[in-house]
Amino acid sequence: YHAQTAPLIAHYGALGVLEKIDAMGNIDEIASGLGSIVERVSA
Repeated sequence: YHAQTAPLIAHYGALGVLEKIDAMGNIDEIASGLGSIVERVSA
């Protein structure tokens, strides 16, 4: 994770395209957050 995945957070954050959600909520909240992101970037 630290070698391959963590650097992607900084990379996409710097590009202004990083999307974050709180994955500690219940499944409905997580699904809603993901759905909102997909709708926004698919438009």
